[in-house]
Amino acid sequence: MIKIKYKSRDSLLIVAGIFCLITSCCESIFVEKDSFKLTPLEPLSDEIPYEELGSGKILFCRNNFSDGSGFYVIDVDKRNSYGFTSNSEMHYPYVSPDGSKIAYKLSLSDRNFTYGICCMNIDGTNCISVTDSGGGYCPTWSPDGLKILYYTNSIDGLLYMLSAIENASDRVEIIKFYYGDDPDWFIGPYGGFSMSPDGQLVCASKGGAKTSGILKIEPNSGKSPDGTKIAFAIHEIDTLEDQGFIWIKSMDPDGTNHTPLARVKISNGVIYSLYPRFLSRISLCWSPDSKKILFNGPDEQNDGFHLMLVNADGSGLIRVTDKMNVDDLYVSWGR
Repeated sequence: MIKIKYKSRDSLLIVAGIFCLITSCCESIFVEKDSFKLTPLEPLSDEIPYEELGSGKILFCRNNFSDGSGFYVIDVDKRNSYGFTSNSEMHYPYVSPDGSKIAYKLSLSDRNFTYGICCMNIDGTNCISVTDSGGGYCPTWSPDGLKILYYTNSIDGLLYMLSAIENASDRVEIIKFYYGDDPDWFIGPYGGFSMSPDGQLVCASKGGAKTSGILKIEPNSGKSPDGTKIAFAIHEIDTLEDQGFIWIKSMDPDGTNHTPLARVKISNGVIYSLYPRFLSRISLCWSPDSKKILFNGPDEQNDGFHLMLVNADGSGLIRVTDKMNVDDLYVSWGR
C-alpha cells in the first residue's frame, strides 16, 4: 500500500480545493443545457415605418456584432417589436403564413449537439423539436401552415416535407437534388423553397448546367401569395468601379416579363463578391397582400445589412431597419 503523507493541513486544503475546482469544471462541461430556453431581448430601437408596412408580422434574425444574435418580430398591427435569443444556436427563422408560428433550425445541445428542425409560437412559447434526425436547412411552410419544408445540403440532398408537430413521423421526400444518370442536373439551393397554393415549388439554385437560376419544380426565392409573380434578387459587380449592386426584380411564373423594382448600391462590391455565402445572406418575401416586397441587403456605407421595402410596382423604396453595425437576415412576413 502506498501512503501519502501531507506536510501540513494547508497542503491538504489546497489539494481539496483543486479537486473541487476540477469537479466543478467537469460538471459545467457535461451538464445538459435546455435547448429551448429563450431569453427575451429589448425591443428594437430602430425607427420602424409602421404606416408604410401596412399589417402582419415580420420575422428576421439580427446578428449584433458585439452582443450575439437573436430572432426579432415586428408586429405591424400592434406597432411594437420584441425579440428573444437562446443558449443554443438558432438559424433560418421563417414565419408561418398566418403569422402564428416560427420554423427554425436549432442546435440541440441537450442531444449531443445535433441540429434539428424546430417550431415555436410567434411569441417564443411552446418550442418543440419537429425532427432531430440531423442537419436541415432553410425551413419554410406550406401555404396552409400545417407542413414544414426543409432540405439536406449534400451531393445526395433531398427536399422533405413533414407536419409541424413534435417528433413528426410523417416525413415525405419531395425531390432529390442529384440524379446520377444526368451530371448536368443538380440543384444547389440558395435559401429556402416556396410552395404555391396549387403545390408548385420555386427555388433559387446554383447547380448544374440545366439547374442554375430560378427553378420552377412540378410534383422561392419568393412566389407571391396569390401565385401571380415571382420575386428574386440579382447581385451585380462592377470590377472597374469597385462597386456592387443588388437588384430586386419580379417576373411571371413562366419566366417572362422581367421587371426591375429596386436597386441597392454596395461600395466595395468586389470585396463582397469574394465571400461565397454573400448571396445566401440576401433574402426577400412578399407582404401577405402581395402588394409589397420586403428584402435585406448591405447598406451602401457598409455598416451592416438592413431590411428594405419596395412596392410591387417598383415605387416607394424605403429602409425599414436602421441600426448601425448589425446584420438583419432571413426575413419573412406572415399575416
